Amino acid sequence: MKRKHKIVTILVVIIIVISVIQYVFSSSLIFLTTDRETYKQGEKAVVTLRNLGNLGLKNIYTGVDDYRVEIYKNGHWEICEALTPKDNPEVLLQLSPGGIYKLTVNLGDAQPGKYRIVKEVSLNSQFNDKITLIAYFTINPRD
Repeated sequence: MKRKHKIVTILVVIIIVISVIQYVFSSSLIFLTTDRETYKQGEKAVVTLRNLGNLGLKNIYTGVDDYRVEIYKNGHWEICEALTPKDNPEVLLQLSPGGIYKLTVNLGDAQPGKYRIVKEVSLNSQFNDKITLIAYFTINPRD
Protein backbone atom coordinates (compact mmCIF):
# COMPACT_ATOMS: atom_id res chain seq x y z
CA MET A 1 0.00 0.00 0.00
CA LYS A 2 2.87 2.37 0.83
CA ARG A 3 4.42 1.75 -2.58
CA LYS A 4 1.15 2.59 -4.36
CA HIS A 5 0.90 5.79 -2.31
CA LYS A 6 4.48 6.77 -3.30
CA ILE A 7 3.74 6.18 -6.98
CA VAL A 8 0.58 8.32 -6.82
CA THR A 9 2.49 11.08 -5.01
CA ILE A 10 5.27 11.00 -7.62
CA LEU A 11 2.73 11.17 -10.46
CA VAL A 12 0.98 14.15 -8.86
CA VAL A 13 4.32 15.95 -8.47
CA ILE A 14 5.20 15.24 -12.11
CA ILE A 15 1.85 16.62 -13.28
CA ILE A 16 2.34 19.78 -11.20
CA VAL A 17 5.88 20.29 -12.54
CA ILE A 18 4.69 19.84 -16.15
CA SER A 19 1.88 22.35 -15.57
CA VAL A 20 4.31 24.93 -14.18
CA ILE A 21 6.70 24.40 -17.11
CA GLN A 22 3.83 24.85 -19.58
CA TYR A 23 2.78 28.10 -17.90
CA VAL A 24 6.31 29.51 -17.70
CA PHE A 25 7.22 28.68 -21.30
CA SER A 26 3.86 29.47 -22.91
CA SER A 27 4.85 33.04 -23.83
CA SER A 28 8.12 31.80 -25.36
CA LEU A 29 6.10 29.80 -27.88
CA ILE A 30 4.66 32.91 -29.51
CA PHE A 31 6.89 34.70 -32.00
CA LEU A 32 6.70 37.92 -33.99
CA THR A 33 9.26 38.14 -36.80
CA THR A 34 9.98 40.06 -39.98
CA ASP A 35 10.98 38.32 -43.19
CA ARG A 36 14.29 40.24 -43.24
CA GLU A 37 16.40 42.27 -40.83
CA THR A 38 17.13 45.07 -43.31
CA TYR A 39 14.96 46.86 -45.89
CA LYS A 40 15.35 49.78 -48.25
CA GLN A 41 12.99 52.72 -48.35
CA GLY A 42 9.92 51.88 -50.43
CA GLU A 43 10.02 48.13 -49.75
CA LYS A 44 7.42 46.10 -47.90
CA ALA A 45 8.08 44.14 -44.72
CA VAL A 46 6.24 40.87 -44.14
CA VAL A 47 5.55 40.39 -40.45
CA THR A 48 4.68 36.92 -39.15
CA LEU A 49 2.94 36.03 -35.90
CA ARG A 50 3.41 32.36 -34.95
CA ASN A 51 1.69 30.38 -32.21
CA LEU A 52 3.86 27.28 -31.92
CA GLY A 53 1.75 26.01 -29.04
CA ASN A 54 3.43 22.62 -28.70
CA LEU A 55 3.41 22.56 -24.87
CA GLY A 56 -0.34 22.72 -24.46
CA LEU A 57 -0.69 26.44 -25.13
CA LYS A 58 -4.16 27.25 -26.34
CA ASN A 59 -5.38 29.90 -28.75
CA ILE A 60 -3.95 33.40 -28.70
CA TYR A 61 -5.98 36.52 -29.48
CA THR A 62 -5.09 39.88 -31.02
CA GLY A 63 -6.46 42.56 -33.28
CA VAL A 64 -5.80 41.96 -36.98
CA ASP A 65 -4.21 45.39 -37.60
CA ASP A 66 -3.52 46.17 -33.96
CA TYR A 67 0.19 46.95 -33.98
CA ARG A 68 2.46 49.96 -33.91
CA VAL A 69 5.75 50.73 -35.60
CA GLU A 70 8.36 52.60 -33.60
CA ILE A 71 11.61 54.29 -34.63
CA TYR A 72 14.67 54.69 -32.41
CA LYS A 73 15.47 58.41 -32.19
CA ASN A 74 17.48 60.45 -29.72
CA GLY A 75 18.08 57.48 -27.42
CA HIS A 76 14.48 56.23 -27.12
CA TRP A 77 11.64 54.61 -29.08
CA GLU A 78 8.97 56.83 -30.63
CA ILE A 79 5.81 55.83 -32.49
CA CYS A 80 6.27 56.21 -36.23
CA GLU A 81 2.89 57.67 -37.21
CA ALA A 82 3.56 57.17 -40.94
CA LEU A 83 3.87 53.37 -40.54
CA THR A 84 1.42 52.71 -37.70
CA PRO A 85 -2.14 51.93 -38.85
CA LYS A 86 -4.74 54.55 -38.02
CA ASP A 87 -8.40 53.85 -37.35
CA ASN A 88 -7.87 50.13 -36.79
CA PRO A 89 -11.15 48.29 -37.15
CA GLU A 90 -11.51 46.05 -34.13
CA VAL A 91 -11.32 42.74 -35.95
CA LEU A 92 -10.36 39.96 -33.56
CA LEU A 93 -7.86 37.35 -34.69
CA GLN A 94 -7.87 33.98 -32.93
CA LEU A 95 -4.71 32.03 -33.70
CA SER A 96 -4.79 28.34 -32.83
CA PRO A 97 -1.71 26.37 -31.75
CA GLY A 98 0.45 25.86 -34.82
CA GLY A 99 -1.22 28.84 -36.52
CA ILE A 100 0.53 31.56 -38.51
CA TYR A 101 -0.73 35.04 -39.38
CA LYS A 102 1.10 37.32 -41.83
CA LEU A 103 0.68 41.02 -42.42
CA THR A 104 2.46 43.37 -44.79
CA VAL A 105 3.77 46.77 -43.78
CA ASN A 106 4.49 49.21 -46.62
CA LEU A 107 7.63 51.07 -45.55
CA GLY A 108 7.06 53.84 -48.11
CA ASP A 109 9.38 56.79 -47.67
CA ALA A 110 10.13 56.14 -44.01
CA GLN A 111 13.42 57.67 -42.98
CA PRO A 112 16.43 55.38 -42.61
CA GLY A 113 16.98 54.06 -39.10
CA LYS A 114 16.28 51.36 -36.53
CA TYR A 115 12.65 50.28 -36.20
CA ARG A 116 10.53 47.80 -34.34
CA ILE A 117 7.01 46.46 -34.70
CA VAL A 118 5.17 46.07 -31.40
CA LYS A 119 2.10 43.83 -31.14
CA GLU A 120 0.18 42.73 -28.07
CA VAL A 121 -1.47 39.32 -27.88
CA SER A 122 -3.59 37.79 -25.17
CA LEU A 123 -3.79 34.25 -23.87
CA ASN A 124 -7.56 34.68 -23.45
CA SER A 125 -10.36 36.42 -25.33
CA GLN A 126 -10.97 38.87 -22.44
CA PHE A 127 -7.51 40.42 -23.08
CA ASN A 128 -6.58 40.49 -19.40
CA ASP A 129 -3.46 38.35 -19.84
CA LYS A 130 -1.39 40.25 -22.42
CA ILE A 131 2.05 39.57 -23.83
CA THR A 132 3.96 42.21 -25.80
CA LEU A 133 5.84 40.90 -28.83
CA ILE A 134 8.52 42.88 -30.67
CA ALA A 135 10.28 42.40 -34.01
CA TYR A 136 13.24 44.64 -34.91
CA PHE A 137 14.40 45.76 -38.35
CA THR A 138 16.41 48.49 -40.10
CA ILE A 139 15.52 50.72 -43.02
CA ASN A 140 18.36 51.85 -45.26
CA PRO A 141 18.23 54.60 -47.91
CA ARG A 142 17.35 53.72 -51.49
CA ASP A 143 20.34 53.20 -53.75
